[in-house]
Amino acid sequence: MRLVTWNIHGGLGVDGRNDLGRIAILLEEMRCDVAALQEVGDPHKADRGNETADHASWLGRRLGWYAAYGPNLVLAERPYGNAILSRFPIAHAHNYDLSVPDREPRGCLRADLTLPDGASLHLFNLHLGLSGGERRRQAAMLLSADLLRDTALTAPMVVCGDFNMWSPLPGPILRLLRSNLRDAAVVARSRRPT
Repeated sequence: MRLVTWNIHGGLGVDGRNDLGRIAILLEEMRCDVAALQEVGDPHKADRGNETADHASWLGRRLGWYAAYGPNLVLAERPYGNAILSRFPIAHAHNYDLSVPDREPRGCLRADLTLPDGASLHLFNLHLGLSGGERRRQAAMLLSADLLRDTALTAPMVVCGDFNMWSPLPGPILRLLRSNLRDAAVVARSRRPT
């Protein structure tokens, strides 16, 4: 399986052009099976009559893939958030609020994918905050709710997204998530029948 995670910045390219078709073409060229996208939607443009107003659905239709969308904020009556596009059916999707008071709303979109062999895969697409303190609180939210731990007991999972971490070295947030996910995986293996 090839998975891509990409902050598409509302469809805006580095050249200043807003072009969802170009994003779809790149996803096709990458030959990915699943795309975890952040900053999906364009709350700053008033294109309500345009067919691309719902970016996640438009991209899903354009690619012929399944789509799940989890808005994290609404500006000018336009949702903005995370999307998961998949060649594989999405059996269930849920958006989790990771917002910290006095900060931009953030979230984590979970999609349970049904793979061709009938197995499941839990995919978590998150967009963490800009400050280290905010990211630590968001990681704690994910772990304190046992959201990731409980999921690890039922099927393999992938956690991806925009962590807003600028250092190439894993910081305390990634170490915290890795450590807890590793612990959850050990528990899951010990509970499986032999």
